[in-house]
Amino acid sequence: MLTGDLAGVMECHVGNAGDWLAIWMRDDGIAVFMRTGGHDELFGRR
Repeated sequence: MLTGDLAGVMECHVGNAGDWLAIWMRDDGIAVFMRTGGHDELFGRR
């Protein structure tokens, strides 16, 4: 689970796509996908 503005939201790497992530949350047992992209795009430069 993420923290800060994204508290309660989860992220996972997508398959073998390198730095590609999906940001999602559970809502009443259903996965709701919110955003996809690389670390830099989603969270800013590391």
